[in-house]
Amino acid sequence: MNARTVLVLALVWCGACGGSADDEDPKPACLDVTPLLGTWEGNYMQVSTLHSYPMILEVQKVKDCTCSGVVRWPTLSNSITAMEGYADNQYYYFTEATLLQGSSTLILKGTYVATLLSGQATGLGKDQLGGNWYFPDQNPFKPPYTAYPHGGIYTVVKK
Repeated sequence: MNARTVLVLALVWCGACGGSADDEDPKPACLDVTPLLGTWEGNYMQVSTLHSYPMILEVQKVKDCTCSGVVRWPTLSNSITAMEGYADNQYYYFTEATLLQGSSTLILKGTYVATLLSGQATGLGKDQLGGNWYFPDQNPFKPPYTAYPHGGIYTVVKK
């Protein structure tokens, strides 16, 4: 078989298999961050102490795959932190970048990893955002894993 015959057979085979990868719908670069806009209220539980704290997440701006706003901690000296976030095509990520007001005992620059459940899925009629919070030096996606590899668990509901 000569090279030309091999090339023609390869092209025919590719066509029979459904074409090229270019014909497939590409995965989105990120989850849509628009549904995050607004105020979310709920609780954060510190795993090491099992203490629960009310938290209010206010997503004030969204653009492309990013968002920003503030996190309010009413029972922790009315602390307010600046929040920055982004999404990939699977999760939402947030970090409290700076303390704007309140208690200096808050740990900044940890990572919140979240999933979004629609109001229909929760049965509450309201969207719910929740997941784990990881200390600044932890990578939530790399071992070593322990029984509690994260610093806290949180759930907030859209108001």
